[in-house]
Amino acid sequence: MKALAMIYASMIENFQKNRTLRNLSKLNDSQLDDIGVSRELLAQGTRAYPWLILETGLQQPTTGAVLFQFKQKAANDNDQLPRAA
Repeated sequence: MKALAMIYASMIENFQKNRTLRNLSKLNDSQLDDIGVSRELLAQGTRAYPWLILETGLQQPTTGAVLFQFKQKAANDNDQLPRAA
């Protein structure tokens, strides 16, 4: 049963990495630079995860890094609450 749970967890992690890769690939170079993500590492796919740039150059893939999550903008995100007088 543990093996099945590990396989399932690995599948979920790969799905999240692929979704994050897709979303990051949609950003322009300036936006990627702002969050410290390398376009070159993105081009290498999930094997180059976490796609981060260090001060000394490109970071090699590590385990246990946090995935970037991007939320689609909801229709009501632009709505503002009225201010109190």
